[in-house]
Order: sequence, then structure tokens, then C-alpha cells
Amino acid sequence: MAVFASAIVPNMLAEKRGREQRQFYSSLRDAAVKARSQAITSGKAIIMGFDDSQNMLTLSTENDEGKAGDSIATVPLTSGISALNFELEGNNVSSPDWQLRFYSDGNSDKGGIEVGTTDNSKSLVVGDDGLAKLSDGPIPDTSNDKWPAGDYEHRQ
Repeated sequence: MAVFASAIVPNMLAEKRGREQRQFYSSLRDAAVKARSQAITSGKAIIMGFDDSQNMLTLSTENDEGKAGDSIATVPLTSGISALNFELEGNNVSSPDWQLRFYSDGNSDKGGIEVGTTDNSKSLVVGDDGLAKLSDGPIPDTSNDKWPAGDYEHRQ
């Protein structure tokens, strides 16, 4: 009986950890949706940033100086997950410099955040249209997502 019980406890812990991680990833994507929605309804830019000291994603209104003002929401990283990479407008940036803005017209800065472990990560990627998606692995290269207008292949 002791062997059976010792096999159950680790499985229950792994299941709990997996559930917490799934909830976190869902909350991460929901935060981007909330930021865009809040920017549209309030008519003010919303800043998505990362607070290293608290290990959490933050949503704040943009104040008159262009800095993060009143806090709207936070998404703490769950146990075992850390922020790995930050990208803004196609460039890698440090966590204090990562301030992704959502604007009142529904658009946003282009960027992303990679979270997880070095072996298993997911990335929240926000396009310049303000729409967010969660993808497996590192932040994908989105430089070729849009074709410039007028750049059609010329045929002879």
C-alpha cells in the first residue's frame, strides 16, 4: 500500500502544477485582450510591462509623461515559470524597457514576451493590430508577416 500511495502523491502534484500553468497561460493571453479592450473603451493608451521585483506582468494606464500610471491588472508568474525574453518592435529589450502599448484605435506596438523554462516555453505575441496569440517556443520572427503594399511579383 505504501508503494501505491507514494506513486499517487507525485502524480497529484504534477497535475496541480500543470493546471496552474494552464491557468497562467490563459491569464497571460487574457491580459493582452483586456489591455486592448480597455484602451479602446477608455480612449487612453494602456501599457503592458513586466515587474521584475514582483515577477509579474502588469497593465497600467499611460500618464501624461508617457510612463505607466494607474494599475489596471497584474498577472503573477506561477511557480516554476520565469520571463525569458522580451521583444519590442522586432528588437530584444530588457524587462525594464519592455513597455508594450495598446492604443485607443485598437492598434498596439508590436512585441512579445517569452515565459516558461529553458526547456519548455511559450510566447505571447502581439501584432501591430493589437491582437495577441500564444505560441509554443521562443518569440517567432514576425518581420515578414505583412507584405508592403505594391510589392507584387511582376510576371512577364
